Amino acid sequence: MPAHLLQEEMSSSYTTTTTTTITEPPARIVQNGEGNSEKHLLHAEEDIRPEMKDDIYDPSYKDKEGPRPKLEYVWRNIILMSLLHLGALYGIVLIPTCKVYTWLWGFFYYIISALGITAGAHRLWSHRSYKARLPLRVFLIIANTMAFQNDAYEWARDHRVHHKFSETDADPHNARRGFFFSHVGWLLVRKHPAVKEKGGLLDLSDLKAEKLLMFQRRHYKPAVLLMCFVLPTLVPWYFWGETFQHSLYVATFLRYAIVLNATWLVNSAAHLYGYRPYDKNINPRENILVSLGAVGEGFHNYHHSFPYDYSTSEYRWHINS
Repeated sequence: MPAHLLQEEMSSSYTTTTTTTITEPPARIVQNGEGNSEKHLLHAEEDIRPEMKDDIYDPSYKDKEGPRPKLEYVWRNIILMSLLHLGALYGIVLIPTCKVYTWLWGFFYYIISALGITAGAHRLWSHRSYKARLPLRVFLIIANTMAFQNDAYEWARDHRVHHKFSETDADPHNARRGFFFSHVGWLLVRKHPAVKEKGGLLDLSDLKAEKLLMFQRRHYKPAVLLMCFVLPTLVPWYFWGETFQHSLYVATFLRYAIVLNATWLVNSAAHLYGYRPYDKNINPRENILVSLGAVGEGFHNYHHSFPYDYSTSEYRWHINS
């Protein structure tokens, strides 16, 4: 199932990270738990990411008045997504008869895939919140391909639009349109015209200049076929004699469906359910349950208040990959 089919057609050394102290830029007024105004540092010219401006919320943007355009269903995506989840449900039935190594393999693949989204497409390429040397970037682009949620360039582009125009029609998975739409429905219909319009105005030159991202983008279809489907199916079958049926439905379809839904819960549940200790004027919330499944990404009120932070939570004892 090609990754680009899961979303509406788009316009067509060792591991080392570097963090830098943020110098004091102009402050953004954020409401704390008691309703008092506190000043928190926000992105400005002296930020650690001087090239990054397009992931900062734009409060001046307002939705156009009038009814929304009629929904156009993408039936190909609806059918493929339904088949994937039917396969995942059958995988649940097969879990008790799986070999232990197959469980461990599926869990390992899930964690690596999640890192490809959280540490890779999200915090490195969408927000440029830390710097990484080539070995780490290669690992993350491989992990991102395993996760199969569109190539990192497209993921970062849509995520920057999501932050800049959050909870508006220009937000690809606008949570104001309900849980189902923000969770998976946005992948089953054509994009709102405002998403295309505003997404086309972003400065993505930093992404286009990164050869590794462009290499992944050029070879994405065969890469995801190999990394998301063929490899996780063949390894259990070949190395420890798992049945092909168990390998396919448990290690591949079930694992992939879990990775997808864990990511989607950040767009849906973490925008609708939880508490808002950093900014009560925005919808994103702190949701510990989402963090457990999404490897730390559920501390969403903090993240939308401080998108430039390489950490997704203020507290280091939280799940924070």
